[in-house]
Amino acid sequence: MKIKKLFFLSDNQMMITAIEALGKEVGGEFFTLSNEDDAFHFIRDIVPEVILVDISTISAETIKRIEAEFCEKIPVVELVTKGEEGAKRVIQAPLDIANLMSNLDRICGDFNGEG
Repeated sequence: MKIKKLFFLSDNQMMITAIEALGKEVGGEFFTLSNEDDAFHFIRDIVPEVILVDISTISAETIKRIEAEFCEKIPVVELVTKGEEGAKRVIQAPLDIANLMSNLDRICGDFNGEG
């Protein structure tokens, strides 16, 4: 799976900037947002190939709503810090931008719409 359209939800400006720069570097459409309320409309409009959520800055309620609404059609990957529990698909922080794409490909490569 070669990811060309990614949505990243986080309130961490440093990670948002890094994800946006990575999108430019790989020629992908990488969308970032920190506003939880706007995220649902944005995801529905852009229909990304992967949703990456920073669980340390986004509320548990929002994460549950994202998974409930989108995980059957779009893989939802959670960015977790050491000691945090995550969903089936997780990447551990600190975010390794250099290897993010290969990690997402590995994690989401077997996605078949079953969440």
